[in-house]
Parts: sequence; structure tokens; C-alpha cells
Amino acid sequence: MSVWILLFALLQLAAAYLQANETKSYISVTTEKLRFKVSKTNGDLYDAFYEDTDLLGTRSSSTGRGYLICYCTSSDVKTSAGEHSVGNANTTDYTLIDDYDDTNTHYVGIKMDETLPTGQTFEYWWFVRDDGEPALHSWTRMTYNNASVPYLTTFGEYRYLFRSGTEVGWTHLSVNGHIDTPVPSAGDLASEIQVQDNAWIFPNSTSDYSKAVGSYFSKYIFADNFDNPHKAHGLYKEASANNGTSIGAWQLASNLTPIYPGIALTLYNKWSTSHYGARYSNITDGFDRTFGPQALYFNGGKNKTLAELKADAYSRANEEWESDFYDYIGKKHVPTYIRSSQRSKVLGQVNIPNGTVKSQAILAQNGVDYSDNVADQSAHQHWVDVDLDTGKFEIDRVAAGTYRLTITFFGHFGDFHLDNVTILANQTKELYGLKYKEDSHGEELWRIGIPDRTSGEFKHGYETDTNHTSHLEQYRQVWQAYDFPTDFPNGVTFRPGTSNELTDWNSIHWSTFGPTYDHQYTVYTNINNFTILFNLSSAPSSTSTYTFTIALAGAHGSSAPFSFNTTNVSLDWTLADVHLLTYINDSPAYDWYIWQGYASSLGMRSGVSGYNLKTYWRWNGTLFKEGENKIVLSLPQNASSYAYVQYDALRLEVSGNGTEGNSTLRV
Repeated sequence: MSVWILLFALLQLAAAYLQANETKSYISVTTEKLRFKVSKTNGDLYDAFYEDTDLLGTRSSSTGRGYLICYCTSSDVKTSAGEHSVGNANTTDYTLIDDYDDTNTHYVGIKMDETLPTGQTFEYWWFVRDDGEPALHSWTRMTYNNASVPYLTTFGEYRYLFRSGTEVGWTHLSVNGHIDTPVPSAGDLASEIQVQDNAWIFPNSTSDYSKAVGSYFSKYIFADNFDNPHKAHGLYKEASANNGTSIGAWQLASNLTPIYPGIALTLYNKWSTSHYGARYSNITDGFDRTFGPQALYFNGGKNKTLAELKADAYSRANEEWESDFYDYIGKKHVPTYIRSSQRSKVLGQVNIPNGTVKSQAILAQNGVDYSDNVADQSAHQHWVDVDLDTGKFEIDRVAAGTYRLTITFFGHFGDFHLDNVTILANQTKELYGLKYKEDSHGEELWRIGIPDRTSGEFKHGYETDTNHTSHLEQYRQVWQAYDFPTDFPNGVTFRPGTSNELTDWNSIHWSTFGPTYDHQYTVYTNINNFTILFNLSSAPSSTSTYTFTIALAGAHGSSAPFSFNTTNVSLDWTLADVHLLTYINDSPAYDWYIWQGYASSLGMRSGVSGYNLKTYWRWNGTLFKEGENKIVLSLPQNASSYAYVQYDALRLEVSGNGTEGNSTLRV
């Protein structure tokens, strides 16, 4: 018996290998397959290796490191780029944690604490567990306590970047379950010309990247919605480039945060951003938010394909993976992390009307649209798809609180809302028998598009790019790849019931077009008006009301003065309001004023969905006539700002009450 005990102990010892070492300048961690260092000078994660393969490359000011940055401090602590790199303050402390969890499994952690004179604190934790999983688990927390300055600034970009140098030799980017592309070649990078912020063109390239994706490169091409569902994104190094061993580095999306790879072969995890119209909180006295866990996962093997390593990473991209360990870490080290025992389950069912193409149940801040969830600094969000056959949904691991339940019905105008949904800790909440009815203002005469909060059904939206081997959705391309004056030389004219959304209505309605790399001038003619022509069999009566619904996937009013030459382009963003004018036949303009705070930088960042907006125009029937009628949607033709809107859907209805007016809604 003693022989077997000894053998078992030796096998345990052989399987377990986790060491940590602390010096004056860094803390190093080594596991069986993974090793890295964290700098005690600036918080950089560097010298990261999976077995013998370098994951980050040589550390510099921009690459070869993992780091936490924010646009969330006062000007006196930001760098010239407007950001603060957490870990650079003189008041930053580093603590090595070396312990065993409640399963007697060895783990090592590093905690970074930073206090700024503003009254802000930043905490970041890295943990590695001796369980055979080559993964790096992290949390972060930011607080602000300063009663003398109750408002500090906005909680802007807050993100962690795992940023490799090109010398590492990654061969592919993996965005989601169906998008994998080669990385740009050395020749591409040597010839690149910047055409916009975070966008480049590789002129005359014949590389594998240009064949797969096209001539343009931008991190926004590889952005992904986290409700796709997005399991993970990663970097892959094929075996032929690494002595027969393939390697993968993956940012898992088990906690469902919007994340994407970018230009410097970077794995991003963003907790707060304004991209695509996302809102962010104000940092006021008492602010306290914890984000995580996030997990960087690494894998490899002899001649392993990208698909094999991706499948391995995806198997861990769920809320149950390492959940017991996360609960233990939360209890012992991250007290503001909401553990499993404090979370609940919500079960529900709603009727699904015919024509619904997708439905989601969303718990978010009470009383407001879920896009405005940031108004309450303590609010949470929980998303799940609704079964279209049964109408049932199950939302797991819900934090206690009072929520608005929103259920979306893509294909129909309007959502279902239920406010004051109170969830207690560790309970099962049942919400059955919910009834949805589509918004209606009378008899529908026609509609353009699909009400799904995106402009993807229109030209250069979700349509597949058949000219390149990766077959990306066309909207992912840098907008300059599609020349609007060529696509629509006479502007957009659309006849409901006859025209085709995919070919006859552009996914972006520009005020002006250009300049672009190919056309270094601005085009003003036949750009700013989208015209809708339709027939009525008889003249409407004065007692009838026509309701015209305009639902926007997003609006953008940022000034964008370009300065092009063959070597560089400068782009200065200044917010401006948007005026979307509507003309019915010979009527004066009906002006929908869209405040600059609602701006969504969609089309210029390869997006089709952002901060959704909706308005209704109600017109007396006397504005219409028998025969052909015309509605013109117009943006200012000579606007100094580079304004554009992206339509979700449009609809015209008629009723018999004869009223007029306008009401603008968030959605």
C-alpha cells in the first residue's frame, strides 16, 4: 500500500510545476508550459513564453507587452496621447500571492495597486493555477473617492492589451467561429499608407492577406459583436513557421465583453468604450467598478491546425469554466467580485410573432434603454437568446438588483419592456406569460429594411465579399473600399415593393463623400439625398394621418477634415450635431435634430450597429396626392462636418385620426 501512496505522490509532484520569484524590478511566474514576468516599474507583462515560443516579442513602448490603459483620469496624469497607462505612478505597489485554494491546488497571483492624487485607485490581479491549464486569469477594479471634486471626468476607454511585436511571427488572426485570416506580410507593412485613424492601405499588394481580405487593414475590420455569440478571438502561428509546433493565444469571452484583435497583433479586452456609439459612465465621488474575470489562454501542439486550437480554446469559453476557482479568488482576494452563490437564475417565456428572425432577453438598468445602462454606475447587464420555437429563455448567473427586462424581436418594430424586475441573491425568478405586440400606428403601406437595430441588410452590409478568399461581410471593409459615386452615380432612389434593399439602398447615407485614398477630393453631387418614390391609388382625405417611422442603426456628426498625400493622412475628430431633414412632396423640411452626444462612429469604423435612435413624423393626409409621391431624406450637402446616418428600417402607415406631430424616441 505504501508503494502505491508513494507512486501517487510522485505522479502528483511530476504533474505539478508552478513557481514564482520576486526581485526588485519584476515578479516572474513559471508553470509547466507558461512563463512570464510583470514589471514592478510600469505594470507591463512581458517575457511571455508558451513552452519555448515567444508570445510577445521584444518589449518596447508600444509592443512586446501586456498592459492596462484608460482614458479616465484628469489631464495632469495623462500622457500626451490622452491616456493613462496604469502601473506608471510612483504610488504603485506590487504584491506576490503564493497559496493553495480550497481544493488544495497551488496558485500564484500578482496584485498591482495604484493610487493617483485625483482620488482614483486602480487594482489589477493576475492569477495562474497549477491545474494543467495554461491560462492567465485577471480582474481589475477602479474606484474614485473625492468629495471635494464630486465629478472627475468620463469613464472612457478602459482596456487591457496583449500586444505582440511583428517579430513573433504570428501567421493568422482568428476573429470568431467563421473568420480566420492571414496577417499582413512584411512587404505590406513596409508599404502601408495611413488613410484614417487606425486604418491603412497596402497599395498593389499581392500578399496572402490582400488575397484573403483586401488592400485595407484596420483593427475595426476584425471587431466582433459579443452576442454573435463571440467565444474567443486569437492569434495563431502555424507549425511551418515554428519548427513543426503550432501555437495559439486566445482572449476568451467567457465573461461576454466586447473584444477584438487589432493592428499591432493585439488581443484587446475592453470594459468601457465609446466605439460604435457605446455609452460610458461619469466618474463621480463613490465610483467603484470591478471587471472580470478575463482569461488569456494559450495552447499548441505538433502540426495542430488553427481549427483544432480554436476548438480547444472555445471549449473553455463559457461561464462554468474555472468558476469554482473564480469564486475562491473572489472570496479571498477580489471582494467586489460577485460570486456564484450571490447570483440567480431568471426563467421566462414570451410569445414570438411570425416573422421574428432573432430575439434576445436583456436585463439592464431599470427604466432606461439598455444602451443607456451606464447612467447607473452600479448597474449590470445580462443577455441571452430567446428560443424562437418556444419563446422560452433562461438567464444564468444574474447579479442581484432591480432591472428592466427588454426583449427584442428582430423583424418587428418595437421591443417588449418590463421595469422593476427585482432579483434577489441566490434565487430562481420566473417571468412566464409575457405578451409582446409590435408597435403600430395604423395600416402599414410599406417598409424599407428589417428592424433589427443594424444597417446590415443594405448594400455593403452583411453581404459576403466574394472578391477575397476570407469572404468577410462587406461592412467589415474600410469604408473607402466602396466608392459611393460609382455605386450610385445618380444618388439613391428607392421604390418600395420594386427596389431591392441589398442593391438599391446604401448601408451608409453620407452627407458628402471623400476624400479617400483613390479620390483625394470631396464629392458633393448626388450624395446627400435618399429619395423614396411610391404610389397612392387615390388622394388621401383630410381626416387621415400618415405616420413615417425612421429607425436609425446610428448617426454620426463628427467633423473629419482630411489631409491626404502619398505618405500620411491626418484626421482630427470634433463632435458636431446631425440634422436629418425629411421632405414629403413639396413640403418644407421636417428637421430631426440629433444631438452630438448620440453620435455613433459606425461606418467609418466598419460597423453596422451602434446607438439606436428612432423618430416618428405624423402628417395630415393632405400632404399626399393620388399617383406618385416622394419622400426625400436629406443631410446638409455642404456641411463642414463629415455627417452620415445608417438606417435600421423605415415604415409608412396610415390611420384615420388626421393628427400631425413628431415624437423622437431612443429606440
